[in-house]
Order: sequence, then structure tokens, then C-alpha cells
Amino acid sequence: MSVCNDVLSDFKNQNVPVVPQPFAILYLILNIFLPGWGSVFAGLHGNHVSTVLIGVIQEIAIQIVLPPFCLPFCFADPVVVQPQKRLRTAHNRAQI
Repeated sequence: MSVCNDVLSDFKNQNVPVVPQPFAILYLILNIFLPGWGSVFAGLHGNHVSTVLIGVIQEIAIQIVLPPFCLPFCFADPVVVQPQKRLRTAHNRAQI
């Protein structure tokens, strides 16, 4: 039960692990490209279970939030590119 109390107190006090600057920069870049993983590694590096949990929550949340924003890009080819190809084909036929 003490682990749960430690995690709750870390959340309440907003304790974050202190890591050396090269690792901090690495974890920042990792967090930009793989959200949550930088926090997980920083938490493991600093022995902060709460930061590891925050990283896992970030990873789960990005899996839920990101796909709806990516869907328009998945369907952009048939909606945008295909009509443009048809217009170019019709234009080329008109020139012949």
C-alpha cells in the first residue's frame, strides 16, 4: 500500500524526476516522436513510479485521441487527388 501512497503524494506534490541534461534532452525528443515513452524512461531513470504511470497514461491517451485526427489524411487521396486526376485527364482529352 505504500507504493500507492507514494504515487498519490507524487501526483499531489507534482514531483518530477531530476535527470542529467543529456538524458533530459533525449527524453524530450523521445516524448515528441513517441508520446509517453520519454516520461516512462525518465521515471525509470529517476525511480519515480508516478512518472512512469503518467507516461503509460499518455501512451494510452494518444492511441485514443490521435486516430480521429489521422482519418482525414487516410481518405484525402480518393476525395482530393482522384478528382484532380480526372480533371487533368478530361483536359488532356479536350486538347487532342
